[in-house]
Amino acid sequence: MNATAIADARLRSERPTVVQTQHTGEVVCALGGEFDMGSADVLSDALDRAVAVGEPRLVVDLTDTVFMDSSALNLLLEARTRLAAEGRWLMTRNAQRPVARLLDLVRRRHGIVL
Repeated sequence: MNATAIADARLRSERPTVVQTQHTGEVVCALGGEFDMGSADVLSDALDRAVAVGEPRLVVDLTDTVFMDSSALNLLLEARTRLAAEGRWLMTRNAQRPVARLLDLVRRRHGIVL
Protein backbone atom coordinates (compact mmCIF):
# COMPACT_ATOMS: atom_id res chain seq x y z
CA MET A 1 0.00 0.00 0.00
CA ASN A 2 1.49 3.37 -0.97
CA ALA A 3 1.65 6.43 1.30
CA THR A 4 -1.40 8.07 -0.29
CA ALA A 5 -3.53 4.96 0.21
CA ILE A 6 -2.41 4.72 3.84
CA ALA A 7 -3.24 8.40 4.44
CA ASP A 8 -6.67 7.96 2.79
CA ALA A 9 -7.42 4.89 4.90
CA ARG A 10 -6.38 6.73 8.07
CA LEU A 11 -8.55 9.72 7.21
CA ARG A 12 -11.56 7.45 6.61
CA SER A 13 -11.00 5.76 9.98
CA GLU A 14 -10.92 9.14 11.75
CA ARG A 15 -14.13 10.55 10.25
CA PRO A 16 -16.94 10.29 12.76
CA THR A 17 -19.59 7.73 11.90
CA VAL A 18 -22.72 6.64 13.71
CA VAL A 19 -24.80 3.58 12.92
CA GLN A 20 -28.00 3.32 14.91
CA THR A 21 -29.92 0.07 15.30
CA GLN A 22 -32.96 -0.73 17.39
CA HIS A 23 -33.52 -3.96 19.27
CA THR A 24 -36.11 -4.99 21.79
CA GLY A 25 -35.61 -2.73 24.80
CA GLU A 26 -32.59 -0.84 23.49
CA VAL A 27 -31.14 1.42 20.85
CA VAL A 28 -27.51 0.86 19.90
CA CYS A 29 -25.38 3.69 18.54
CA ALA A 30 -22.17 2.28 17.11
CA LEU A 31 -19.66 5.11 16.93
CA GLY A 32 -16.60 5.04 14.73
CA GLY A 33 -13.68 7.38 14.14
CA GLU A 34 -12.83 10.47 16.16
CA PHE A 35 -15.30 12.50 18.20
CA ASP A 36 -14.16 15.94 19.24
CA MET A 37 -15.35 19.53 19.20
CA GLY A 38 -15.33 19.56 15.41
CA SER A 39 -17.69 16.59 15.19
CA ALA A 40 -19.86 17.38 18.22
CA ASP A 41 -22.87 18.08 16.01
CA VAL A 42 -22.69 14.56 14.53
CA LEU A 43 -22.71 12.97 17.97
CA SER A 44 -25.29 15.36 19.39
CA ASP A 45 -27.73 14.67 16.54
CA ALA A 46 -27.21 10.91 16.84
CA LEU A 47 -27.81 10.92 20.58
CA ASP A 48 -30.91 13.11 20.19
CA ARG A 49 -32.35 10.66 17.64
CA ALA A 50 -31.52 7.67 19.83
CA VAL A 51 -33.08 9.21 22.94
CA ALA A 52 -36.21 10.11 20.97
CA VAL A 53 -36.79 6.46 20.04
CA GLY A 54 -37.96 5.88 23.61
CA GLU A 55 -36.37 2.51 24.40
CA PRO A 56 -35.35 1.98 28.05
CA ARG A 57 -31.65 1.54 27.19
CA LEU A 58 -29.27 3.45 24.98
CA VAL A 59 -26.09 1.48 24.31
CA VAL A 60 -23.15 3.39 22.86
CA ASP A 61 -20.82 0.90 21.19
CA LEU A 62 -17.30 2.34 21.04
CA THR A 63 -15.58 -0.56 19.29
CA ASP A 64 -14.48 1.58 16.34
CA THR A 65 -14.03 4.88 18.18
CA VAL A 66 -10.36 5.83 18.09
CA PHE A 67 -10.56 9.17 19.92
CA MET A 68 -12.99 11.07 22.11
CA ASP A 69 -12.41 14.42 23.78
CA SER A 70 -14.23 16.19 26.61
CA SER A 71 -16.85 17.72 24.30
CA ALA A 72 -17.96 14.25 23.20
CA LEU A 73 -17.81 13.02 26.77
CA ASN A 74 -20.05 15.89 27.86
CA LEU A 75 -22.60 14.96 25.20
CA LEU A 76 -22.68 11.39 26.54
CA LEU A 77 -23.12 12.71 30.09
CA GLU A 78 -25.95 15.03 28.99
CA ALA A 79 -27.74 12.14 27.24
CA ARG A 80 -27.26 10.00 30.34
CA THR A 81 -28.83 12.73 32.50
CA ARG A 82 -31.83 13.12 30.15
CA LEU A 83 -32.42 9.39 30.11
CA ALA A 84 -32.05 9.03 33.89
CA ALA A 85 -34.70 11.74 34.42
CA GLU A 86 -37.10 9.44 32.57
CA GLY A 87 -36.04 6.26 34.37
CA ARG A 88 -33.97 5.09 31.39
CA TRP A 89 -30.24 4.57 31.12
CA LEU A 90 -27.19 4.87 28.93
CA MET A 91 -24.25 2.52 28.88
CA THR A 92 -21.09 2.26 26.84
CA ARG A 93 -19.43 -0.91 25.66
CA ASN A 94 -16.27 -2.03 23.94
CA ALA A 95 -14.31 1.16 24.53
CA GLN A 96 -10.83 0.94 23.10
CA ARG A 97 -7.77 2.64 24.49
CA PRO A 98 -7.51 5.75 24.88
CA VAL A 99 -11.31 6.13 25.04
CA ALA A 100 -11.45 3.52 27.80
CA ARG A 101 -8.93 5.57 29.78
CA LEU A 102 -11.13 8.67 29.49
CA LEU A 103 -14.20 6.77 30.70
CA ASP A 104 -12.18 5.21 33.52
CA LEU A 105 -10.98 8.65 34.61
CA VAL A 106 -14.56 9.90 34.80
CA ARG A 107 -15.54 6.86 36.84
CA ARG A 108 -12.64 7.23 39.28
CA ARG A 109 -12.82 10.99 39.75
CA HIS A 110 -16.56 11.50 39.71
CA GLY A 111 -18.11 8.11 40.36
CA ILE A 112 -19.96 8.24 37.05
CA VAL A 113 -20.17 4.98 35.16
CA LEU A 114 -20.79 5.19 31.44
